[in-house]
Amino acid sequence: EDVIDPIPGKNIVLTIDSNIQYFAQQALIDTLKTYDGKRATCTILDPKTDAVLAMVDVPGVDPEHWQDASMSSLSEKAISANYEPGSVFKAITSVAGLETGTITLKSTFYSGGSIKVFDTVVHDLYPYGTMNLYAMLQHSSNVAFCQLSMKIGAKSFYDCVSRYGFGKPTGIDLPGEESGILLPTSLWSNTTLPTMGFGQGVAVTAIQMANFYATIANGGLMQRPYVV
Repeated sequence: EDVIDPIPGKNIVLTIDSNIQYFAQQALIDTLKTYDGKRATCTILDPKTDAVLAMVDVPGVDPEHWQDASMSSLSEKAISANYEPGSVFKAITSVAGLETGTITLKSTFYSGGSIKVFDTVVHDLYPYGTMNLYAMLQHSSNVAFCQLSMKIGAKSFYDCVSRYGFGKPTGIDLPGEESGILLPTSLWSNTTLPTMGFGQGVAVTAIQMANFYATIANGGLMQRPYVV
Protein backbone atom coordinates (compact mmCIF):
# COMPACT_ATOMS: atom_id res chain seq x y z
CA GLU A 1 0.00 0.00 0.00
CA ASP A 2 1.37 3.38 -1.00
CA VAL A 3 1.46 6.07 1.66
CA ILE A 4 1.54 9.68 0.54
CA ASP A 5 2.94 12.07 3.08
CA PRO A 6 0.74 15.09 3.83
CA ILE A 7 1.66 18.40 2.30
CA PRO A 8 1.37 21.44 4.56
CA GLY A 9 -1.49 23.66 3.45
CA LYS A 10 -1.79 27.41 3.50
CA ASN A 11 -3.39 29.56 6.15
CA ILE A 12 -6.87 30.96 5.56
CA VAL A 13 -7.40 34.38 7.08
CA LEU A 14 -10.96 35.63 7.36
CA THR A 15 -11.99 39.26 7.17
CA ILE A 16 -14.10 38.82 10.33
CA ASP A 17 -13.08 41.09 13.20
CA SER A 18 -13.62 39.03 16.35
CA ASN A 19 -14.33 42.11 18.49
CA ILE A 20 -16.95 43.49 16.10
CA GLN A 21 -18.42 40.00 15.71
CA TYR A 22 -18.74 39.64 19.49
CA PHE A 23 -20.41 43.00 20.05
CA ALA A 24 -22.77 42.43 17.13
CA GLN A 25 -23.77 39.08 18.57
CA GLN A 26 -24.41 40.55 22.01
CA ALA A 27 -26.48 43.36 20.50
CA LEU A 28 -28.65 40.85 18.64
CA ILE A 29 -29.13 38.70 21.73
CA ASP A 30 -30.22 41.77 23.72
CA THR A 31 -32.54 42.85 20.89
CA LEU A 32 -34.29 39.47 20.76
CA LYS A 33 -34.83 39.59 24.51
CA THR A 34 -36.16 43.14 24.41
CA TYR A 35 -38.63 42.57 21.60
CA ASP A 36 -39.31 38.87 22.19
CA GLY A 37 -38.02 38.12 18.71
CA LYS A 38 -37.38 34.73 17.18
CA ARG A 39 -34.41 35.42 14.93
CA ALA A 40 -32.09 38.26 14.01
CA THR A 41 -29.15 38.71 11.67
CA CYS A 42 -26.47 41.38 11.38
CA THR A 43 -23.91 42.02 8.64
CA ILE A 44 -21.20 44.67 8.91
CA LEU A 45 -19.05 45.56 5.89
CA ASP A 46 -16.01 47.74 5.48
CA PRO A 47 -17.38 50.17 2.86
CA LYS A 48 -13.95 50.87 1.39
CA THR A 49 -13.15 47.22 0.60
CA ASP A 50 -16.48 45.37 1.09
CA ALA A 51 -14.74 43.00 3.51
CA VAL A 52 -17.20 41.35 5.91
CA LEU A 53 -16.24 42.48 9.40
CA ALA A 54 -19.10 40.67 11.13
CA MET A 55 -21.87 38.30 10.11
CA VAL A 56 -24.06 37.06 12.94
CA ASP A 57 -27.20 34.94 13.18
CA VAL A 58 -29.07 34.65 16.46
CA PRO A 59 -29.91 32.05 17.62
CA GLY A 60 -26.73 30.49 16.35
CA VAL A 61 -25.35 26.97 16.10
CA ASP A 62 -22.94 25.40 18.58
CA PRO A 63 -20.07 24.25 16.34
CA GLU A 64 -19.25 21.42 18.76
CA HIS A 65 -22.76 19.99 18.35
CA TRP A 66 -23.62 21.08 14.81
CA GLN A 67 -25.05 17.64 14.04
CA ASP A 68 -27.88 18.34 16.49
CA ALA A 69 -28.92 21.54 14.70
CA SER A 70 -31.76 21.74 12.19
CA MET A 71 -30.88 22.05 8.52
CA SER A 72 -32.37 25.55 8.30
CA SER A 73 -30.22 26.80 11.16
CA LEU A 74 -27.02 25.66 9.43
CA SER A 75 -27.41 28.21 6.63
CA GLU A 76 -26.18 31.78 7.04
CA LYS A 77 -29.38 33.83 7.08
CA ALA A 78 -27.59 36.99 5.95
CA ILE A 79 -27.11 35.41 2.53
CA SER A 80 -29.71 32.62 2.36
CA ALA A 81 -32.93 34.23 3.62
CA ASN A 82 -35.13 36.35 1.37
CA TYR A 83 -37.30 38.89 3.18
CA GLU A 84 -39.42 41.95 2.44
CA PRO A 85 -37.19 44.87 3.45
CA GLY A 86 -39.73 47.54 4.32
CA SER A 87 -38.56 51.05 5.11
CA VAL A 88 -34.81 50.46 4.73
CA PHE A 89 -35.59 50.18 1.00
CA LYS A 90 -36.54 53.87 0.92
CA ALA A 91 -32.86 54.72 0.45
CA ILE A 92 -32.96 52.77 -2.83
CA THR A 93 -36.01 54.75 -3.96
CA SER A 94 -34.27 57.99 -2.98
CA VAL A 95 -31.13 57.20 -4.97
CA ALA A 96 -33.20 56.07 -7.96
CA GLY A 97 -35.16 59.32 -7.88
CA LEU A 98 -31.99 61.41 -7.81
CA GLU A 99 -30.08 59.32 -10.34
CA THR A 100 -32.88 59.35 -12.91
CA GLY A 101 -33.34 63.10 -12.50
CA THR A 102 -36.91 62.58 -11.33
CA ILE A 103 -36.26 64.72 -8.26
CA THR A 104 -33.66 66.98 -6.72
CA LEU A 105 -32.87 67.48 -3.06
CA LYS A 106 -35.29 70.42 -3.12
CA SER A 107 -38.24 68.49 -4.63
CA THR A 108 -41.21 68.07 -2.30
CA PHE A 109 -44.07 65.64 -1.78
CA TYR A 110 -47.16 66.00 0.37
CA SER A 111 -48.58 63.57 2.93
CA GLY A 112 -52.00 64.14 4.42
CA GLY A 113 -51.63 60.89 6.37
CA SER A 114 -52.82 58.51 3.65
CA ILE A 115 -53.19 58.11 -0.09
CA LYS A 116 -55.37 55.77 -2.14
CA VAL A 117 -53.62 53.95 -4.97
CA PHE A 118 -56.01 51.87 -7.04
CA ASP A 119 -57.66 49.58 -4.46
CA THR A 120 -54.99 50.06 -1.78
CA VAL A 121 -54.75 52.78 0.87
CA VAL A 122 -51.19 53.65 1.93
CA HIS A 123 -50.83 55.14 5.41
CA ASP A 124 -48.35 57.27 7.32
CA LEU A 125 -48.17 57.42 11.10
CA TYR A 126 -49.03 61.15 10.96
CA PRO A 127 -50.00 63.69 8.28
CA TYR A 128 -46.52 65.11 7.71
CA GLY A 129 -47.51 67.77 5.20
CA THR A 130 -45.03 68.98 2.58
CA MET A 131 -41.62 67.34 2.77
CA ASN A 132 -38.34 67.46 0.89
CA LEU A 133 -36.25 64.28 0.56
CA TYR A 134 -34.53 64.75 3.90
CA ALA A 135 -37.87 65.04 5.72
CA MET A 136 -39.29 62.08 3.78
CA LEU A 137 -36.46 59.91 5.07
CA GLN A 138 -36.59 61.41 8.56
CA HIS A 139 -40.31 60.63 8.90
CA SER A 140 -40.07 57.41 6.86
CA SER A 141 -43.12 58.51 4.92
CA ASN A 142 -44.80 55.67 3.03
CA VAL A 143 -47.12 58.14 1.34
CA ALA A 144 -44.28 60.26 -0.04
CA PHE A 145 -42.17 57.33 -1.24
CA CYS A 146 -45.22 55.77 -2.84
CA GLN A 147 -45.60 58.95 -4.91
CA LEU A 148 -41.89 59.09 -5.69
CA SER A 149 -41.69 55.55 -7.08
CA MET A 150 -44.73 56.21 -9.27
CA LYS A 151 -43.13 59.39 -10.55
CA ILE A 152 -39.94 57.49 -11.42
CA GLY A 153 -41.96 54.98 -13.43
CA ALA A 154 -41.91 51.20 -13.59
CA LYS A 155 -39.18 50.65 -16.18
CA SER A 156 -36.76 53.21 -14.77
CA PHE A 157 -37.33 52.07 -11.20
CA TYR A 158 -36.86 48.41 -12.12
CA ASP A 159 -33.66 49.22 -14.03
CA CYS A 160 -32.26 51.12 -11.05
CA VAL A 161 -33.16 48.47 -8.47
CA SER A 162 -31.62 45.76 -10.66
CA ARG A 163 -28.48 47.82 -11.24
CA TYR A 164 -28.12 48.35 -7.50
CA GLY A 165 -27.66 44.59 -7.10
CA PHE A 166 -31.13 43.35 -6.22
CA GLY A 167 -32.65 40.27 -7.82
CA LYS A 168 -29.22 38.70 -8.28
CA PRO A 169 -26.48 37.26 -5.99
CA THR A 170 -23.77 39.61 -4.75
CA GLY A 171 -21.14 36.93 -5.50
CA ILE A 172 -19.91 36.71 -1.92
CA ASP A 173 -17.52 33.78 -1.41
CA LEU A 174 -19.94 31.76 0.74
CA PRO A 175 -22.23 28.89 -0.35
CA GLY A 176 -25.99 29.06 -0.48
CA GLU A 177 -26.51 32.69 -1.48
CA GLU A 178 -30.04 33.59 -2.56
CA SER A 179 -30.86 36.18 -5.22
CA GLY A 180 -33.80 37.93 -3.60
CA ILE A 181 -36.97 38.36 -5.63
CA LEU A 182 -37.34 41.18 -8.16
CA LEU A 183 -40.12 40.33 -10.57
CA PRO A 184 -40.00 41.64 -14.15
CA THR A 185 -42.34 44.56 -14.73
CA SER A 186 -44.56 42.38 -16.91
CA LEU A 187 -45.60 40.53 -13.73
CA TRP A 188 -46.22 43.64 -11.63
CA SER A 189 -49.72 44.42 -10.41
CA ASN A 190 -51.15 47.93 -10.27
CA THR A 191 -49.83 48.37 -6.74
CA THR A 192 -46.36 46.84 -7.14
CA LEU A 193 -44.65 50.08 -8.20
CA PRO A 194 -46.13 52.34 -5.48
CA THR A 195 -45.61 49.83 -2.66
CA MET A 196 -42.10 48.91 -3.79
CA GLY A 197 -41.23 52.55 -3.17
CA PHE A 198 -41.38 51.81 0.56
CA GLY A 199 -40.01 48.28 0.45
CA GLN A 200 -42.98 46.00 -0.18
CA GLY A 201 -43.50 43.75 -3.20
CA VAL A 202 -39.78 42.98 -3.40
CA ALA A 203 -37.58 40.53 -1.49
CA VAL A 204 -33.91 41.01 -0.63
CA THR A 205 -31.16 39.40 1.39
CA ALA A 206 -29.37 41.10 4.27
CA ILE A 207 -26.07 41.02 2.37
CA GLN A 208 -27.69 42.82 -0.58
CA MET A 209 -28.97 45.58 1.70
CA ALA A 210 -25.65 45.87 3.52
CA ASN A 211 -23.82 46.03 0.20
CA PHE A 212 -26.08 48.80 -1.09
CA TYR A 213 -25.52 50.95 2.00
CA ALA A 214 -21.78 50.24 1.84
CA THR A 215 -21.88 51.49 -1.75
CA ILE A 216 -23.40 54.79 -0.59
CA ALA A 217 -20.69 55.11 2.08
CA ASN A 218 -18.07 54.35 -0.57
CA GLY A 219 -19.12 57.23 -2.80
CA GLY A 220 -21.24 55.15 -5.16
CA LEU A 221 -18.66 52.48 -6.05
CA MET A 222 -20.23 49.02 -5.66
CA GLN A 223 -17.93 46.08 -4.91
CA ARG A 224 -18.27 42.37 -4.15
CA PRO A 225 -18.42 41.43 -0.46
CA TYR A 226 -15.99 38.73 0.69
CA VAL A 227 -14.85 36.85 3.79
CA VAL A 228 -11.57 35.32 2.58
